Parts: sequence; structure tokens; C-alpha cells
Amino acid sequence: MKRKRLLILIISTCLILVFAALPFMSACAPAEPEVVTLKMVSAWPWDCKDLTAIREWVDRVNTAGAGVVQIDYLGAGEVFPSHEQIAPLQKGVIDLLFTSPSYGADIFPEPLATVWNFGASSVEFREAGLTDRIDEIGREKAGIGLLGIPWIGNFHIYTTKPIEKMEDLSRMRIRKVLLYSPIFKGIGIPAVEIKFSEVYTALERGLIDGTTYPYHDITTYGWDEVCNYRIDPPILRSCECPLLYNVANFDALPEQAKKILTDVVLDIERDAANIYDAQSLEEWKELKAGGMEIIRLTDEEWYQMQEFNWVNGKELFQELAPDHADELFDMLSVFYPPKQAFPSVGD
Repeated sequence: MKRKRLLILIISTCLILVFAALPFMSACAPAEPEVVTLKMVSAWPWDCKDLTAIREWVDRVNTAGAGVVQIDYLGAGEVFPSHEQIAPLQKGVIDLLFTSPSYGADIFPEPLATVWNFGASSVEFREAGLTDRIDEIGREKAGIGLLGIPWIGNFHIYTTKPIEKMEDLSRMRIRKVLLYSPIFKGIGIPAVEIKFSEVYTALERGLIDGTTYPYHDITTYGWDEVCNYRIDPPILRSCECPLLYNVANFDALPEQAKKILTDVVLDIERDAANIYDAQSLEEWKELKAGGMEIIRLTDEEWYQMQEFNWVNGKELFQELAPDHADELFDMLSVFYPPKQAFPSVGD
């Protein structure tokens, strides 16, 4: 009997100790890893064709990063004006930005080097060491890094009236954008500065005779209603839309999150040409059915445009990025001169 009572006492004491320790055991148990949410903004609306590959990147990251890292897309110009988004990225108000390199050139001009890759893909640009070098420069000087370039596209001049030769463009008023200014300067085009939101009205009213834009989203903005001609071959084929990140916020991420973001952007860079060429071919079918015609420049005229872009582009880049322009142009020289005209998508 005494032995039985002793056994009951021992068991009771053990149970009391176990229950007393439970709160401390819970406190010491490793916490579930917290999912990191990154805030992202883009220069253009979410549903436009410029963002096709970015939408795919976000979807893939959010799938691969379940329980680790997620992208919260906040919006475009309605969040911060497109030309002013680089500042909140630098301050860490947002974590990621997909934009045009010209929009943030006052703070971080080096991504403009993507304009002078003369048809090289994002993969080739990275293999030449340019992506990593621009990332290093941005980290040091601006606290902004280059995660990748999930974009590539052809750029054409679209006009309201026909031309017979390149020289005719010098007598036309065409919307000016920094990216095209080296070619415009060489041809002598009296470029006009028009807000993006006012391009349609300017074309419709004859304030400008044309605009330059990638080979997609012409129908998105209705420019097919006022432009009748596309100039071929493309004046540029460029991987010129960078995906930028805030360095401090990125470096604070868990290693697994960094790996997911980087691995997926590498996948998208490999897929970008097929993604954008395919969707642009479908758009060209619409443009052609609507009556848009192609005017083709001679090979000699096209190569002259590329020379303008290289020579005047280097001069422009030296003004915008004096500390690194020569170094980056030396790296870009592997792509110049182009061996042949950039292939047009469509007829």
C-alpha cells in the first residue's frame, strides 16, 4: 500500500512539473518563419503589354515563395508619378520598381546602358558582365540595385504620313524621348516634348507627325487610330526596362527569399524575347488589319541610324553618367556594330 501511494505521488509530481513547464516550452520553441512582403510599383499600368513578363515574374515569385516571400503590387503612376518613382525606391518606401531607365536618370543613370545593347538579349547583357556591374554601381552610389531586366523589345517610329527616305524624318515633328535622342540628333529630327498622356491628342490634332514606341501597346493607347505607318527595321532592339530594388531592404531579406527573387528573374530573362515577340506579332496582325502600312528604310540608312546611336549615345551617356560612361561603353562594345538589321515582328 505504501509503495502504491509513493508511485501515485511521484506520478502526480511529474505531471505537475510538466504542466508547469508548458508555457516556458512554448516560449522557447522556434517561431514559424514570418512571410516577407515586398511592395512593388511600376511606371506603367499593370494590365499593359509592357508588363507581361513582370506579371509572370510576380506570379512565379508568389508561387515559389509561398511561406517565404510575396510581392504586393501597389500600382503605377497613381501611386507615385512615373518620373518620380525612383526617389521613394531610394528611400525604401517601396522595395521594387519596374521602370524606364530614363525616368530615374537624375539619381541612377547607369541603367541607360541598356539602350546601347544593339539587339542583345537580357541574358547576353548579363553574360557580358553589365548587369552585375550596373548593380554594383547603383549599390555604391544610390542605394539602388539592378535585380534584372525582364524585358526586351523592338522600337519603331510610327507616323501619320508617309516618307520615302530617312532624310524626310528631318522635316517631321516627332515626340522626343531621351532614349531616342541620339538617333534624332543624327537625323536632325525637330523633336517635340509631349507628355505621354497627351500623345494621342497631339497626333490627332497634327501637333506632331509621329511618335516612337515599342512594338506593342499601340492599340492599348489607341494610337493605331491616328498613326498610319510603321518605319522598319526597328530603330532599336533593346532590353531597356530594369527591375530595380532598394539595397537596404533587399539585403535584410532571408537568403531563401533573395534566391527565389533572383532565380525567377533569371528564368524570365530567358523567356522575355519569346513572350514579347509573340504578343507583338498578334498586335501587328490587328494593326495591319486596321490599315497600318510598313515603310522600310534601306540597309544603309538603318546602319547610319545605328552609328548615330553609338556616337551620339556615348556623348549623351558621358553627360548623364560621367563617372562610369566610358567603362560601360567599353563593355557595350561587344555588341557594336550590329551584324544585321534587327528583325521586324510582322511583315
